[in-house]
Amino acid sequence: MRALLTGIASAASSRQAVAGSAGVGKTTLVQQVKAEALRAGYWSTDALVPIYPGDTTDAPIVRILGAMYETVLAMLGPRLEYEEAGREAKQLVRTFRVASGGLTLGHPVVGTVGGTRGEQVVTPPGVGLLEGPRLIRRLLTLAEIEGARGVLLHLDNLEHLTDADERAAAQTLRGLRDPLFLQSGLHTIAVGTTDAVHGVLMSTPQMRSVWATPMILAPLTAAQLDALLAARYHYLVHDESRPVVPPIAPDAVAILYTLYQGDLRGTLRALDEGAQLLLGYGAAGGTAPLTYPELASVLGQRYRTELTTSLDERRLGKFEALTATGGKAWTQAELGGIWQLSQSRVSRLARDLVARGYLVVLPRVTGEPGRYALSGTSRIIFQGADRPRVQQAF
Repeated sequence: MRALLTGIASAASSRQAVAGSAGVGKTTLVQQVKAEALRAGYWSTDALVPIYPGDTTDAPIVRILGAMYETVLAMLGPRLEYEEAGREAKQLVRTFRVASGGLTLGHPVVGTVGGTRGEQVVTPPGVGLLEGPRLIRRLLTLAEIEGARGVLLHLDNLEHLTDADERAAAQTLRGLRDPLFLQSGLHTIAVGTTDAVHGVLMSTPQMRSVWATPMILAPLTAAQLDALLAARYHYLVHDESRPVVPPIAPDAVAILYTLYQGDLRGTLRALDEGAQLLLGYGAAGGTAPLTYPELASVLGQRYRTELTTSLDERRLGKFEALTATGGKAWTQAELGGIWQLSQSRVSRLARDLVARGYLVVLPRVTGEPGRYALSGTSRIIFQGADRPRVQQAF
């Protein structure tokens, strides 16, 4: 965190990236950086700027303008409505209706602007690139006049892009380098998997020359996870005169963390849900930590129900056919052979299963095609209460 904050404070404009596997805490880290930057005099909010497959240049620039508008609005409140730049930015974001955006900006006085997936673009093509940088420059100037040291934005969602999406996104963001990212007062942190960040931000000399070398965030070690949980248990203590009994046995935590391959978000979700379902019903009437078989039994049932309700019969059948192969990882070509689908349909189905948390994209090996593997949730569903061999192999 200190390195990211130093990068922001040491330049009038900065472009940094945080990379790592899904679920290791990249977004959480950047949210904390934004909170610290806010205390240091920079303007920022919790808003994320997503990058979606199929984006043209207009889409991300208007989302960035929307995030900038939201940030300035959060600091100035209804006063922004009296500024011409604020009114113009609000109007452009409102009328653009980014087809892939999901952007919603609200304020009790000035109202709401936004866009949702599937809405039609109602402004002429290219208007975002023509008007967006100008309005962002005016909002940055307004922030500077009001005493801000700069505005910090957060680009997210890079980890959901396929190889082709990454190439397209790299070209799109390269086109925004000079008119947008180099503007004085604008600080940007991009977040995504290591492969996606390098594919989008480091694939061309033009981008490498202005983006700092990505910071790689490694998964927590087993010991660090234990320390994190111990701190969490201590924080939740109600009676300090009694010893703290961990709700989940340490070996059960280790097994879950291995199943989730270092995905901290997925591991904590499984621990939380298992504890809520079983506390008071485990061994010794709930006075002993829960074991892995106890957790796997109830989590497997819950996740199986979620799986069957979230996938239609066709997709569920394809997914179960995949798990029945016993494979550990598959390329898109191998998925096509198992599912008997075209590559375009394989890509859509795999992306959907990744988004729903049933597949994960493995880190890419140079010169080899990308590979997919079962997520920790899927392993719990299909493995049941069997105890896997514990090793930190991620």
